[in-house]
Amino acid sequence: MVGGSNAGGSIYLVSNSFSDSGESWVEAVLTAREDLLSLNEFVRFGENGSPPLPVEFRLSPNYPNPFNAETNIRYTLPEEAHVTLRIFNIKGQLVRTLVNEIEQAGFKDVRWLGKDSSGLDVSSGMYFIQLEVKQQKFVERLLLQK
Repeated sequence: MVGGSNAGGSIYLVSNSFSDSGESWVEAVLTAREDLLSLNEFVRFGENGSPPLPVEFRLSPNYPNPFNAETNIRYTLPEEAHVTLRIFNIKGQLVRTLVNEIEQAGFKDVRWLGKDSSGLDVSSGMYFIQLEVKQQKFVERLLLQK
């Protein structure tokens, strides 16, 4: 869904499908007046019916957070780039690499099942998600509660 309005102003919704199961993610919900924000500050609309694309690299907070067993991690890529998405523990030790490849531009969604690189369940505690793309690093905190 792209765009919509009500009597009090404009409300814009941008949504994109991310998985084979048809899950969707609402990327932006804005109440905007003509003199304030433009939806184009968050996404750029594709040509010839192609889906909207983000305008910046960004790592969003995981959800749910805190979580038990699994959590979703979302990030945006305005252009094709090599992406590394890693989970670190509170000591700064690498727990697992979730993504390490070149990805196309778009809205991305990765699920972490609370397991280390050996496939073993990790213990309860604080962890960090690190997105590295185009010599930029983004970090979010997440909390696993069992």
